[in-house]
Amino acid sequence: MMIKPHKIWLGLAPRPSKNNPRSQPAVRKRIQFRILMRLLHGSFPEIYAGVIGASWTKQEAEDFCDVLRKDAPGHIYKQRRNLLVQGLERGAGQLGWQVYIPAPVTYATREPPHFTGDAMRGLGKLRAFESLFLQSLDRPLTDGSSILLGYLAFSASVYGGLLSRQWLIAWLRDPFEGLVFEEDIAWVEIYRPVYFNKEHSGECISLHKRWFIDPLTLLILGRIRLSIQIGSNRLRVDPWQYLTQLMDHLQLDINHRQKNLSDFLAMAHTRISLYSKPYLADYAIEKIKSVSLPADVWARVRVGHAVPIELRALSLDSDFIPKEKSKNIKQAVTDMPPALWAKLYEAIHPKECRARKEGGSSASSKTAVQIFLELHGSKMSQLGWLIAQWAIMLFTYKRGIRKGSKIAPSSVRTYVTTIARKLQVHVGGSDIMALNECEFYALYRDVIESKCGENNKQVTAMRLAEFHDFLVYYWDVPKIDLTEFYRGKGSSDLGVDANIVCPSIYQYAANTLGKRYGARAPRDNLIALLIMMLGFRCGLRRAEVMTILCSDICGLYNPVLFIRHNPYAYKKSDSAVRKIHLKAFLTHNELTRLKEWIHLRGHEDGIEYQTQWEKKNQKRLLFCKAGTPFEPIDERQIFGAIHQALRQVSADPSLHFHTLRHSFASWFFYRLESGSQTSWRPKSVSALNESMNSMRRCLVEHHHLQIDLRINRKALYHVALVCGHSSPEMSLRHYIHLLDLLLGCSTMRNVAQPILTLEAVLNLTDIKKAMAYRLRQKAGMDQWLPSAFIAPAWKQLKHQFKDPRLNQLSAVNISDIIIEPLPIEWRTVQSILEDRSVKRMAVSDISAKYTIEEQKLKHWFSRANELFGMRTRKTKAHPNGKPRHRVTALLPFPTGLTSPYDIEMADRIFSFTQKRVPQKRELIHQWLNHFIHHYSPKGGDIRFTDEANAIEYLQFLTMIGVRKEEMKLLHYRGKGRSAEEAKLQADQWANALSIPVDQCDLIKATFGQQRGNGTIGITISSITGVSGVRKKRKAKLSMPYGFRYALYILYILDDAHHSEVKGLK
Repeated sequence: MMIKPHKIWLGLAPRPSKNNPRSQPAVRKRIQFRILMRLLHGSFPEIYAGVIGASWTKQEAEDFCDVLRKDAPGHIYKQRRNLLVQGLERGAGQLGWQVYIPAPVTYATREPPHFTGDAMRGLGKLRAFESLFLQSLDRPLTDGSSILLGYLAFSASVYGGLLSRQWLIAWLRDPFEGLVFEEDIAWVEIYRPVYFNKEHSGECISLHKRWFIDPLTLLILGRIRLSIQIGSNRLRVDPWQYLTQLMDHLQLDINHRQKNLSDFLAMAHTRISLYSKPYLADYAIEKIKSVSLPADVWARVRVGHAVPIELRALSLDSDFIPKEKSKNIKQAVTDMPPALWAKLYEAIHPKECRARKEGGSSASSKTAVQIFLELHGSKMSQLGWLIAQWAIMLFTYKRGIRKGSKIAPSSVRTYVTTIARKLQVHVGGSDIMALNECEFYALYRDVIESKCGENNKQVTAMRLAEFHDFLVYYWDVPKIDLTEFYRGKGSSDLGVDANIVCPSIYQYAANTLGKRYGARAPRDNLIALLIMMLGFRCGLRRAEVMTILCSDICGLYNPVLFIRHNPYAYKKSDSAVRKIHLKAFLTHNELTRLKEWIHLRGHEDGIEYQTQWEKKNQKRLLFCKAGTPFEPIDERQIFGAIHQALRQVSADPSLHFHTLRHSFASWFFYRLESGSQTSWRPKSVSALNESMNSMRRCLVEHHHLQIDLRINRKALYHVALVCGHSSPEMSLRHYIHLLDLLLGCSTMRNVAQPILTLEAVLNLTDIKKAMAYRLRQKAGMDQWLPSAFIAPAWKQLKHQFKDPRLNQLSAVNISDIIIEPLPIEWRTVQSILEDRSVKRMAVSDISAKYTIEEQKLKHWFSRANELFGMRTRKTKAHPNGKPRHRVTALLPFPTGLTSPYDIEMADRIFSFTQKRVPQKRELIHQWLNHFIHHYSPKGGDIRFTDEANAIEYLQFLTMIGVRKEEMKLLHYRGKGRSAEEAKLQADQWANALSIPVDQCDLIKATFGQQRGNGTIGITISSITGVSGVRKKRKAKLSMPYGFRYALYILYILDDAHHSEVKGLK
C-alpha cells in the first residue's frame, strides 16, 4: 500500500470550487497530480515522503522529466512538470532539500491564419490597380493636386506599409512636414492630435509615429515637390477621395475597384504580409501596438552620440488646475485610526447612495470630503490627508491629471480603497513626501505584490500610477515609471516610456563606472558595472538583480542564470521565473568579469570557487555589502551611480535603470529578426552597425538559444520568454520600440519593391539613360528597382531635409564617477569585531574582506580594547578589574544585540547621527566622550550637579535620536533631607529640564549615601518593557543595552583623536 505523500505535496493538489465540486478542470488536474505522485513514489521515495535533506541531481531531474513527458500531450506535461517544480521549491525552502529545480514549462498559443480565401481573392483587384499605377509612371504625372495625393496614398499604403487611416490622413496633410532624408534611409515624424470629446474641442494631446518611407514613394515625393506646396497644412483630407480620383484618372475597371478605404487598406495589408513578416503588417494596421522612439532619442540612437534632451512635463489643463501648486503639505501623524478611514470612505460615497444603488453627485461628494477635512483634518495622518485631496481632485469636473470628464463617487471610492488600505500598512506613520525615487518604487512594488491575483495587481498598479502623478504635479515628488507593473490601456503612447540606450552610450557609461580599470576598480564601482551589464545585456528587472544568489548561476563553460523565487523575494509572476543563457548575451570579456566576481565572492565568504555550489548554505547574495553575504547592497548608492553615469554620457535626464530593460528587449528582438538579412542594416544608423548587433553576435545567440535562422514569428515568443513576460503583446506594447524601423527596412528589400521600367525611372528622376544603366549596374541589380535611383532624384533636396537635431550634438562627458562609500553600519562593525575576536583573523585579512584601511581598523580595535578595560569590575581578587566575558578572545567587547527594542534604538541613533552637520557632530563627540568616561554600570545613569550641563546633555540625547518619553530623571536624596524637600527640588529640576514629572523618580537610602544633596541622574528607560530601568527598590538601575551599545560603537568609530596604533598584527 502506498504511503501518504508529504504535506508539501498535498498542498499542491488542485481543490474543486465550492460552488461546483465536480468541476471538470479540477478533476482533470487532480488526476495528473495522482499520476505525478505515483511516479514520484516509485522513483524517488525520499522526495515523495519529504525526508529532510533529501538530494536530487540534475541528471535525475532531467530523466524524471522525460518520464513525465512520455505519452503525454503538451498541456498535460506542462501541468505535471509545473506541479513538480512548485513542490521542489517548497521542499528546498522548508525541508532543506539539495535538489536541482528544473524550469517551468510555458507554451505559446497558436496564431490565427493571416491569409484567407477572401484576402487572396481581394489581392487580385489590388494587382489590377497596381498594374495601371505602374504603367502610369511611364508618362509625366498630372498637375492635379488631388490625383498626386492619390499617387502618394497608393504608394505609401501598398509599398510603404502606412496602413492606418488616422496616420495616413495626418501624413497627407503635409507630406513634407517632419521629413528627414539620409543617404540610404528616409523617414517622416508624424504627429496627430487626439481629443477627449466628440466635438474635437477642449483638451487634446499629440500622438507621435515614425514612418520610414519606401523607395518608390520617395521618388514620387521628389518628383512632385514643385506641384505640391511645401508647408500647406490641409484642414480636410480624404484619402479615399484621392484614391477614387486616381482610379478615374487611370480608368480602372469598375469590377476591380475597392468599395471603400477600409477595403483598400485590407488588400494592402495582405500585400505587405506577403513581402514582410505578418506581425509587421499587423503593426502597420495597429493590430499590434508598439511605440516609436521620440525624435530626440532616435537621433541619439542614429549617431551614437549625446543629444541634449529636456524632461517632458505633464500636459495639464490650466483651466482646472491651480496656477500655484499647493506647498502646504500636512505634517505627518504617527497613526490614523480605522474608524477615521471608514468616515472618509463614507464621505466619498455615503451608505444611503450605496443602498439605493445610486452613483450620487460628484459635487455633493466633493463638498462632503471638504467638510470632513475641516472637521477631522487635525486627526488625520499625512497619507489620509493626501488620499482625501486626491479624491477631491478626482471629483473635479475636468481634471488635468486624469483625462476626461468627472468620475462617479462610487468609482472614486473604489479607486481610493484599492490603494489606501495597503498603502496605510506599508507607510505607517512615516513621511511619504520625504521618500526618494528608489523608496517610492519599493513602496509601490510592495503594495502591488501584496495583492492577490494578476487582475488585482494590474488595477492596483494603474491606480498607484495615477496617485503618484497627482503627487508629482502638486508637490514635485520624484517621477517613477510603473509601466512594468501593468498593461497599458488605450493608446500605447500614453502609458509607455519609449526610451532606449544605444550600445555606444552603454560603453561610455561603463567606462565612467570603472570598466577601464577592470578588477582594480573599487568594489562599489564594480558592483554598479556588473548590475548595469546584467540590465543592458540580459534585461533583468531592478528587483531581480538585487536578489540574485550565488547559486543562481550554474555552470562554468556554459553558465546559466536562473531567475526564480528565493528567500529574499518572490518574483513578479510565474512568467518571471526563467533561465538566461549568459554565453548567448554576454561577450567573452563580460563573462570573464562576472566569473571573476563570483570567484571574489567565494573568497570573501571563505568558500572555494570550485566547491561553492556544493555548500549547504545557498542563501549568499551575489551582490551584497562587504563582509555581510546575506545583506543586500544599498540601492540608492548603486542605482544612483548607474543613473548618474547614463545621464552624464547621454545628456538625457530621463534615463533610469529600467530603460536598460527596454534597450535589451528592443536590440535583442532586432538581432533575432535581422540576423540573416545583412541588407536590413542602413549604414546611416550607427547603432545597427555596432559590434553588439553584428552578424557574429546574431549567430551566437541563435546557436545558444537553438533558434532556427529562418525568420518566423517565433522570435516574438523568444523575447517574451527571455524578458519574463506573459505574452508577446506585453513585450511589443511596452518594451520593443524598433518595429517601425523593421517595417521600413522590410519595405526597402529588393523583393518588396515594385519593378519599374526604364521610362518610369527617367520620368521620376530626370537623369540620362546612360546614367540610369550605370546606377543600376553599380547597385548590382538586374531589374529597374526604385532604391537604386534615390540619390540622383534627391540630390538637390537632401540638404533641405537634414535632421536639425544633429546641430545639438554635445561632447560626451566620460569623467569617472566615484561612488562615495556609505557610513559604516553598526552591524558591519559588529561583524568586524567578531572576525577579530572569534575567528582570530589578521588585520590585513579583515581589511581585504571589508575594503577598509588597516590603520583605521587598528584604531577601532584599540578603542574596543580601551572600552573593555573600562567596563570591568574591580574586586579584591582582581584589583585591576575582573572581565565579565571569556578572556580567551582577542576582542570580547562589545557583545551583539538580540532584543528587537535594542536593535531599533541602535538603528535610530545611527540614523540620526549620520544626518548631523559637522558643527553638531563636534558637540556629539564631546558628550560621547563624557558618557564613556562618566557612565557607571553600577549606578546606571549620568549624574549632574550643574543645571547647564544637564541641559546640554539632554540636547545631546535629542540630537542622537532619543525620544522625550524615553528620558528619565533620577533625584538622589541624601542624609538629613526630608522627602518633601527632595520632592520639591526634583520638581524644580524637572521643570528646568522640560521633563514631565511622571518621568522623575526619587532615589533614597543606599544610593544617597554616596552622593550629595541635589545630585540628579539622567538615564534612559525602555518604553516597551523589553529592557531598561528596573523598578524594584533595591534593583540595580541600568540603561537599555541598545543605547549603550550604540554609544560604544560610535566611540569605537570616532576618528577625532585618530592616531597611529602599533603592535597589532
